[in-house]
Amino acid sequence: MFRVTPVPENSKEQRKVSFSPDIDESYRHQVVDKIKNLMDEVSIIHEKEEKTLKKQQENESWEFKQKQELELQAFLKKQRDDATAFKNVHFNQYNDLKERQTQETWKLFGAKAPANSRPSITSMWEQRTNNSSQHSSRNSPWSPSSSSNAPSPTSWSKQNPWTPSNGEKDKHLQKTYWNS
Repeated sequence: MFRVTPVPENSKEQRKVSFSPDIDESYRHQVVDKIKNLMDEVSIIHEKEEKTLKKQQENESWEFKQKQELELQAFLKKQRDDATAFKNVHFNQYNDLKERQTQETWKLFGAKAPANSRPSITSMWEQRTNNSSQHSSRNSPWSPSSSSNAPSPTSWSKQNPWTPSNGEKDKHLQKTYWNS
């Protein structure tokens, strides 16, 4: 009766229908019109499907981008928190070192560290300077004041540093900073 020949996809308008010669002309027009209407309906359905798919893909793409943005923000926040924690660890280690050094310095000079405050070497120096400037012309906290019982540097060379001096024979068991 009739036959539809396939045509390449890019030339949709050139589809052809072939009829046998014994078919009436009006029937031919009816068949061609029906085929054309069906093709138009299929084309409309295809366009709707494409639009629906495109809209769905746009929505999925937007949701994916939003998800990525949230994950990126969370990652950046975690990185900032990690960096802050890392800096805090270093800061605390530094403060602990300074505290230990201050405590060691207080022990070396035989003073008790104040319980409430964390004195600095500078404040210790100023305090020692104020005390020693009243008794001595020297301003170094390491220099003994004139009222000190410590031996003078001139007598150091005469003493053996590994044996106790005359008044300190029984004190050799005394606790020092290094064996406390």
